[in-house]
Parts: sequence; C-alpha cells; structure tokens
Amino acid sequence: VDVDGTLTISSSAVLTTNNKPIEVAGNWSNSGTFTAGTGTVTFDGTSGTETIDSGGTINLLSKGYTGGTTGVGSGTGGGGYNGSNQPVGGGGGYGGNAGRGQYANSSYIASAGSAYGSLTQPLDLGSGGGGGGGYLGGAGGGAIKLVVSGTLTINGSIMANGGNGASNISSSSNHAGGGSGGSIWITAGTLAGTTGSITANGGTGDVYSSSNAGGGGAGGRIAF
Repeated sequence: VDVDGTLTISSSAVLTTNNKPIEVAGNWSNSGTFTAGTGTVTFDGTSGTETIDSGGTINLLSKGYTGGTTGVGSGTGGGGYNGSNQPVGGGGGYGGNAGRGQYANSSYIASAGSAYGSLTQPLDLGSGGGGGGGYLGGAGGGAIKLVVSGTLTINGSIMANGGNGASNISSSSNHAGGGSGGSIWITAGTLAGTTGSITANGGTGDVYSSSNAGGGGAGGRIAF
C-alpha cells in the first residue's frame, strides 16, 4: 500500500492491511484503529509528521501464531502440551522463556516455550500457548516495524500483546497456556509523546488454583 499524500484514520475508523507493507509520503494521523498482523510501515516523506493521537491504536493483539487446543502452540517458541488424563498447556515463549503449565503441584507438567529472535531488530511473531485438552491456548502478538525519518509522536497506544489461555473455571484440569507478546521495532529521528503506551505483554495462562494452571506467555520484544 503506497500513500503519496496524507493518511488520516478518524476516531471511528479501522484500517486493516492484512500483513501488507505500507508507505506514507505525507502526514500520518491516527485517532482510530490500525490493525496489522505483521509488516513494515515506512514514512518516506522528507517533512511529514507522524502522530498516534490520544485514543488511537495500532492493534497487533493476538495477531501472531495460534495457540493449540489438544497440542502444542504454533511458532518457534510454542507452548508445550501434556495430554495425559489431566491435560494442561505451557505458555508461548519469545522475548524470554514462558511459564510452564502444571496440574496437582507438578504431577503433570507442560513445557514452557523458549526465547528466540533478535533483541535489537525484532520482527518475529509471538508464539501460541499450549492447549488445555480442548481449550484454546492464547495466540501470540503480531509484529510491526515503524520507520520515521522525522518525529513520531505517540499519545495513543501500540499493542502487540499475546492472548490469554481459554478459561475453564469448572475443573481443576484442562487449562491452556497464554501466548507470547509480539514485536514492535521503531526507527525514528525523534520519538515524542506524553500519554502514549507501547506494550508487548504475554498473555496469562488459565488459572484454577496455584497448583493447577496453564503457563503464562512470555513478553515480546520492543526496540527503538
């Protein structure tokens, strides 16, 4: 997607690029929602101002690898799965190692997803959590790279969080793991803003008690 002029996303609008790269030559103003699974947004003008206004979002929530149901989560750091008589899933890894899933104080263990990817140039998707015996593990967060030659002002939010493991509050078994956070890579001449937030949090594993729970997803990676 190549925008030669100004791109404005109003407060009631949603722009979805379906993983395609986008280039903007003019100004960018986002008061609505920009949804991208993974891709690069390049501001290739020489004097543009790029702003995510208060209330505006870049939404990468759960846009990464999918979680498992009766198996491991997808992705390089997919959460493990213990399909014994008491199924449980581990969390998806990425920016760090995830939490393992367990039943009955470690009588049944689902392995935690491991860390992977670049610390300084993150572009990987987050990994999914392991399933909980029919309960869906959380999906990983998506990934985006923002390239701005001038000033990027963030007063809204950029979110690449992983999803939570599906809830099962009726049983001490069958608990899914959370997905890991995704990637946010920002290259800018100046980064500004007073009320903005940038997050790539891991999703929570489904918890029945301290001894019966799916594993939590690891955080993702954010680089400037």
